[in-house]
Amino acid sequence: MAKVFNTTAICVPGEHYMVNISGRLKEIKELVDAGKYFTVNRARQYGKTTTLMALSHYLKSEYYVVYIDFQIFGSADFSTEYDFASSFASAFREAFDLSAPSRDKRLENALDDLEKNSLGEKYSLRLLFKDLRSVCASGDKPIVLIIDEVDSATNNQIFLDFLSQIRAQYIKRFQQSAFKSVILQGCSRNMKQTIIRVWISARYQGFFTIIHQGIHFLYRDYAS
Repeated sequence: MAKVFNTTAICVPGEHYMVNISGRLKEIKELVDAGKYFTVNRARQYGKTTTLMALSHYLKSEYYVVYIDFQIFGSADFSTEYDFASSFASAFREAFDLSAPSRDKRLENALDDLEKNSLGEKYSLRLLFKDLRSVCASGDKPIVLIIDEVDSATNNQIFLDFLSQIRAQYIKRFQQSAFKSVILQGCSRNMKQTIIRVWISARYQGFFTIIHQGIHFLYRDYAS
């Protein structure tokens, strides 16, 4: 099949004409290798999702990459903290199974515990992140979490609480197991302002600096 130019959704190398993004992937990997938590924030059709999908494959030899798309979450998933935590755990397990179907027994057991615990009646964000820390501790490779279409939740208080849990995990990453890197992707200005506001309000300036550097890096990259 002849390649065509694509202006909708993601670009597939075998089907669509694409620019060479190997240099971009290398630069983003440097952020991941350094343990940065950052955002990809730009208007639609700038290639954000295409780049992050390619990044997932680019990182697979060194990391477990869990790619979650918030578009699959319905309004009911944000009804309560318990609903969101349970839905996120289910999506996390599903994404992990898709990206890394083969893994050692210890990691498999941690994922089984995550899934089982998430079925509890009051599975809170605190319990979710306790289980996620166990998963991170059980892996033979570091774990990178990518969340696409974060805009879907930026006006939701439960999502803000979720961001606070990520922030807390980042701060304690030298004391306990944590994601190697977290990448949040969206296209609205509101997403960037929401994330910055959450982390500034906690006065963790060092963490905000990392987020800001990530935003700046990707603005520059897409603008070029």
